[in-house]
Amino acid sequence: PHSRPLRKHPIALDILMEHSTSRPQNVMNTCQYLQDLAGITFRRLSTTVEEEAANSKTLRELTEKQKLAEKDRESLHNNLEFQRAEKDKEVAMLGQTISKLRVELHELTRNNEVEVASIEQTATENVGNARAAHATRCEELKVETDKLLETIKNMCAKNADSENALRKRKNKYETELNAKIDAYDTEMGEKQAMIEDITEKFEKESAELRELQEHFDKVDANASTAEDEAKALAEVLALDAAADRILSDASTVIQKRARGIIDRAIVAKLKKKKGKGKKGKKGKKK
Repeated sequence: PHSRPLRKHPIALDILMEHSTSRPQNVMNTCQYLQDLAGITFRRLSTTVEEEAANSKTLRELTEKQKLAEKDRESLHNNLEFQRAEKDKEVAMLGQTISKLRVELHELTRNNEVEVASIEQTATENVGNARAAHATRCEELKVETDKLLETIKNMCAKNADSENALRKRKNKYETELNAKIDAYDTEMGEKQAMIEDITEKFEKESAELRELQEHFDKVDANASTAEDEAKALAEVLALDAAADRILSDASTVIQKRARGIIDRAIVAKLKKKKGKGKKGKKGKKK
């Protein structure tokens, strides 16, 4: 009923709406309510009975749906509150666990700091002691090294004198040995010549012996006298004894010659070994 005059005078309504921004808030709210009421009244007046019934049915359905939605919302709200309470409990338990772990971590950190400080102090002391011991040991080793170097120097000088004396003796012995070898070779050469001469004589006498043997064979064949046979036999025995002496002397000379060859081979091997030993000593001295 209050909106009908405004409907009869729409210009007034427009004027009121235009000046609503400059009015107080309560006046603006009143104008908004009046406008909403006018809209609702207009819809009521322009709606038929069938449409009103359909709107009422739709409104009831919407109301039922709203109630169901409200129940669902309340159920979800309750479930949410329950879940929130559970989560709050879990969060509280986790917070307690975190607080406990923080306390343990703080305690461990403090203990570690104390232990690290103790280890650093111990390490510093050990390093200082080790450095002092190392310096002392280095000084001792230096003194000992100097003594050893001096000893080595003296030993080298002493050994050099001994080595020179031994080298002189070795050279002397080698000279004497070479002289003996040369004399032995000369003697063996003479003996070899004697052997060759004796061998030649032996061959000649052997030929004469064969001739005599043939002669005696002929004499035996011709039945010579006993005196001739005895004389011939004595000559044969003399020749046989001479041949034995020649063979004995020849074998003695040959054995000496063989021993000389073997002795020279042994001396040559000893010289080679001495030469290698001398080279090895020089290499060590370097």
